[in-house]
Formats: sequence, C-alpha cells, structure tokens
Amino acid sequence: MEKVIFDEIINTINKRTKNETIFIGIHGPQGCGKSTSCENVKKKLHDQNISCLTISLDDFYYPYKKMKHALCEFRDNLYNQRGLAGTHDTKWLKDFLTRIKQGENAVLPKFNKSLHKGFGDVDEYIPIHEHYDVVILEGWMIGYKPRQFIPSYLRTFNKELEKYQFLHDLFDTWLYFETDPQNIYDWRFNAETTMTKETFDDFIKPFFIIYSSYLISDETNKYILDKTRNIVE
Repeated sequence: MEKVIFDEIINTINKRTKNETIFIGIHGPQGCGKSTSCENVKKKLHDQNISCLTISLDDFYYPYKKMKHALCEFRDNLYNQRGLAGTHDTKWLKDFLTRIKQGENAVLPKFNKSLHKGFGDVDEYIPIHEHYDVVILEGWMIGYKPRQFIPSYLRTFNKELEKYQFLHDLFDTWLYFETDPQNIYDWRFNAETTMTKETFDDFIKPFFIIYSSYLISDETNKYILDKTRNIVE
C-alpha cells in the first residue's frame, strides 16, 4: 500500500503544471493500515523536500454533544455510534480543504476516540498556516457514492453520503483499497483490547452492512489486499 501511494503521489506531482497543492484521496477499510501507510509516505516525501499534510476523516467527527444529538435525530438502528456517513462535520471538512487549496489559513480538529469512555470528542484544534505540496485524506467510506436503488435500512446512510461527494470533485487522485470482509473483521477484532467478542460484533455490524452494500465500481487505481495487508498481484 505504502509504495503504491508514494509512487502515485510522485507521478501526480510530476504532471502538475505549477506549484499547486496536490490532493490525494485514500479509500480503504478499517484496519487495513491507511493511517500508518500515509504517515510513512509523509516521511518519505519529507526526505525529498516535499511537504505533506495527512488528514483522517475521523478527525472531522462531530464533537461529543453534537454527536449525541445527531445520533438521536437519525432514529436509525444503524446509528448507535460514530462512524457512518452523517457523523462527520462535512461543512467544516469542505471549508478546511477549500482553504488549504486556496492557500488560506485553516483549523484542523483532532478527534480523541478515548474520551467519554470511548465515545470520543474533539480535544484539540490545530491552526494551519503553511503551504503544502501534498494533502492526503484517508477514510473508510470516502470512496463510496450514493446508490440509486436501496433497501429501506440504507436510506439514512445513502442520503447522508451525498454530503461527502464534493470530495470527488476536489481531489486530484484517488486510490481505492478493498479486501475480503473476513480480513476486516480479523484486523479490527485483533486490535481491540477492551471489547468482548459479543460487544465487538454489535459494534462492527453496521459497518459490515455498508461494506456489503457499497462497492467501488471504478477499477482505476483499485487494489485488493490479502490478509497480510499486501496487494494481491
């Protein structure tokens, strides 16, 4: 994953006509190593004097009180926790990315998942004043697009997903990573230290409903990962 991301960034930079910021979207399931790979790519770019800002969709979760209110308002069985479309502040995300693209000052929120007994909250705001050669945004669902025909249990998610579609116009390059659902389950469960299997199954169920209902149809820049997180040749 790391090499693919790095190579794609270098290729995109070499094609740009001026000193503009390159925006890279990384779509991949939970536990596949997106965050780690992006941070390692950031270090490699830095070694080549290429400045890079890495952002996680998770940092744009609503703060604790607003998240509680949003989940209550949805009145949807899938929405008992953060994570799905509609639990992020997409207005802030759009404003942040637009400001960065235009070379203006911006503020990046940092979400701490450990606060409020794991419910999470924003606990830091980082001012961004500098120009970056590359901006990477990674997230588990940012590559999905709303479906035209859906079962009733997907109505809320599908409607909320529309709020994320501006990303597809704003970003220069997309990389999509997918894998067998069993790998996602194993990666996430093995990373848990506090949940019982029963609790974990309840936690992961809404995500698996989405994984099984939304697929990346664009084969361009799409890669399949095996259980060791390596790209299947």
